[in-house]
Amino acid sequence: MLNDASASRMARITRVIGGVVHEALRVTGANAVVLLDMDSPEGILFRQIADAAAIPLAEFADSEVTLTAHPANKTALLVGEFQPRVDLLPLGDLYATQVQQLSDGWTGDDAVHAIAAALGGIDRLDASLQQLLEGRMQVGSLGRSIGVVEAARVAEALRRSRFRRARTGLVPKLGSRTIGVDLLD
Repeated sequence: MLNDASASRMARITRVIGGVVHEALRVTGANAVVLLDMDSPEGILFRQIADAAAIPLAEFADSEVTLTAHPANKTALLVGEFQPRVDLLPLGDLYATQVQQLSDGWTGDDAVHAIAAALGGIDRLDASLQQLLEGRMQVGSLGRSIGVVEAARVAEALRRSRFRRARTGLVPKLGSRTIGVDLLD
């Protein structure tokens, strides 16, 4: 059960993501979204959003005009090694901890889990990413709070994912710096 603040946040997220996905469907002439990884915590969360926003979901079918979507979270897209090649990344502007607040968990590949473990957990990884990206903190300054080695590890993961991020699917803008919109480097 979500508290009032979480329910309000969920309503805003649903409104923004729903609007972006409906517009993508309209512009492309597609009639539904095919969701990959639908049983992950993010997939379950997106299905809830899709239901509330009346976003049509479909099984992959050759006879239908569809858009593909993957529910990857922002943390996984920023420091993970897996980058889904899909039309839509509807949860791509929500950090793993934000997804976890709205669902029963979060997912990320081995690289994400390794970096999170090295920093002492996903909360510290997300806080570090938010300081670097939203707060525009320099890696050297971040090193003073989480350690030089750990800050360098985060910076290297961001550098490695830069190429893939530049070729990402549509990400609804929920925060101040969004992958594919204003977080291009």
